Amino acid sequence: MSESTSSDSPAPAGDDAARPSIADRPPIGLIGPEWALRKSARGAALWRHAGVLSVSGQERVEVLALDREARGARFAYRDEWNIPAPGARFRVRRVNGGDRAASFDELTRARLEGSVLDWVRARRPRLVHVLGLDGFGPGVLLALEAAEIPTVLTLERLREFKASMEAAEEKQAGTRDLYGAALSSVRRIIVRSTAEAAAAEASGAPREKIRVMKAGADGEMPLLRAYASLYRLLAPVAEAAPEPATASA
Repeated sequence: MSESTSSDSPAPAGDDAARPSIADRPPIGLIGPEWALRKSARGAALWRHAGVLSVSGQERVEVLALDREARGARFAYRDEWNIPAPGARFRVRRVNGGDRAASFDELTRARLEGSVLDWVRARRPRLVHVLGLDGFGPGVLLALEAAEIPTVLTLERLREFKASMEAAEEKQAGTRDLYGAALSSVRRIIVRSTAEAAAAEASGAPREKIRVMKAGADGEMPLLRAYASLYRLLAPVAEAAPEPATASA
């Protein structure tokens, strides 16, 4: 568990000519707890994350996020395209998550998990990166595991995470086990410092899955590129099957 931009080695580049075109590749999915760009630093960070991946020209990107500013029925959604640069675009499904202060009871969590699985069935990502559990909740990680989707989790706001876990345990015994199973279900758990790594482990995250990845003096761009390398390592793009040989006349 070393502190660096990435402690995983990138997958070999291989022969790009043997790989499916970008349009035919299964996408990378990003799940975020917020999409209110005007008021949310995390929503803006999610937009940049998706934008860098799509502008790189190496990945298709699909985003699912809670929209705290949405109007209409709760859990309703709308899809929209975002164009971060000419020739690049990514699609966002914005789910009406309601007020942050609304209680996330068992029924609400089930509805949100259903929203995630509907999105997975529609978009068919080859890997999903969940950028925080304070939006959709830990059950989403287990739902993704059941759907056999490799998953990466960024675990932020460790104090809030631990407090919510303890509060849930007080409300319903056995909930801590749910959190532990959820953390064990993912391929990698990303934190921002060695102190957060220790806090994540104390909260039940398996040590061997924790990686410290953070933006450095050069800004967040190297970090976002390191994410892209991690995605290719954990979920390589399958090579296209060679064309069958044809018999000469």
